[in-house]
Amino acid sequence: MKATGIPLSYVIVLNENNDGTPASGQTAAIYAKSLGLKNPVTLDGSYQTYAMTPWDGAARPGKLALAPDMTILKFYEGTDDTPGLDAIKAHHAAHPSL
Repeated sequence: MKATGIPLSYVIVLNENNDGTPASGQTAAIYAKSLGLKNPVTLDGSYQTYAMTPWDGAARPGKLALAPDMTILKFYEGTDDTPGLDAIKAHHAAHPSL
């Protein structure tokens, strides 16, 4: 799924590669390109976001969609990014000034 229409104030955070090793700048670039993102994709090597989620690490990858104020819009697992991108689009529709 391409992430067209996602406002630039939203951020995607990665903390692992698809093999469970720490994410790298290359990981972020590949992920952004694969989804067609112009938005920032950032890394959380300290796993601070991990501690704030219900993710137990059993299913990979665990993902978060964050609002511009860094509140969690959606936590989801797996390779389908539709739930996270839909949460961002819905939040933006409800808060277009962000």
